[in-house]
Amino acid sequence: MLHAAGLRFRIHVRELPGTPDIGLPRHRTVVFVHGCFWHGHHCMPWIDTGADQHRVLRSEDTDNRARDKRKAIALRGLGGG
Repeated sequence: MLHAAGLRFRIHVRELPGTPDIGLPRHRTVVFVHGCFWHGHHCMPWIDTGADQHRVLRSEDTDNRARDKRKAIALRGLGGG
């Protein structure tokens, strides 16, 4: 869809903080595709992980959110919006 719209892009840009899923160098723009489960979104309440696993996942959610925030700050420091 991006290519059909005339946009040129790269995927999994390892040179940038957080390894964005899609990078549009000409527009100095990146796109992250965050899965709800791994990034702590609460749009899937029907998933039952069990009490022990729930504690582990809550910790991972917190870590993922903190990492996401750090990487976003680092990207903005490179001159992004």
